[in-house]
Amino acid sequence: MNLEKIGGIIIILILILSIGLTVYSTTLNPTTADNSSNKSVTNITLTENQLIDELSKNDTPTNISVVNLNIKQKTGSIDIKFADSDNIYNIKSKNDANTKTDVTYTSNPDGSLDVNVNSKDAENEIILSNKYTYNINGQIVSGAVITNSTANSKINSMNFNNTLGAYVFNLNGGSINNVNVDLTLGGISIEGTPSGETTMTSTVTIGGVELDLNKDVANINSHIELGGSNIKNNPSNTEYITYTSPNYDSSNDKFNLNNDIKIGGLNME
Repeated sequence: MNLEKIGGIIIILILILSIGLTVYSTTLNPTTADNSSNKSVTNITLTENQLIDELSKNDTPTNISVVNLNIKQKTGSIDIKFADSDNIYNIKSKNDANTKTDVTYTSNPDGSLDVNVNSKDAENEIILSNKYTYNINGQIVSGAVITNSTANSKINSMNFNNTLGAYVFNLNGGSINNVNVDLTLGGISIEGTPSGETTMTSTVTIGGVELDLNKDVANINSHIELGGSNIKNNPSNTEYITYTSPNYDSSNDKFNLNNDIKIGGLNME
């Protein structure tokens, strides 16, 4: 394939990523949302002391260390952040006037806590604590998800399923073990510095994946049925792509990307 055709593939990739990032910017920025004045804002918080008091009443073990956060949402945005806090979660939810975000929690015999967040059309900012290890599961029909790790945050796993939208993962030196993303149409962007070894598995029907790490510690195995890739300014239309950074083996920090794209592309800065 000549360079002109390869360049066309990269342009298609950029356009596909722009679809996802457009959804991301419009859903996460309240100033661009329609009818923002008609939305109600609620704050939902569960503190460590509240949880201990509640569990003590039922003679349930109070030494919670793992939180399973389950998010189900039709449209809007999910903005996940971490802080040095005693709050298991602090959720700021902006909803239409006739809807609301419901949050429930239950403890498990293994000492973990299930937290269920259900919304219809909402902008949810979820602040989690660096004191706990989280498993995060999300289902969203149309919208955007952004996760901002911190150097002290602990994520064992993240599993997301989305029909239309965008994902932005800001690693920021946080510990993330496993990430799974299933996206029908849109874009995935991974940014920042990994800590330890992170493995991401992504399936994209139509769209793109962009990898922009502050450390060159990536190991990529990608399958693109129709489209192309651009890794370190080396464009290619090869269906199966493998790449290992020169520093991968010697580094304690590693990022593994196992990726399957039906139509679209992969870009790595």
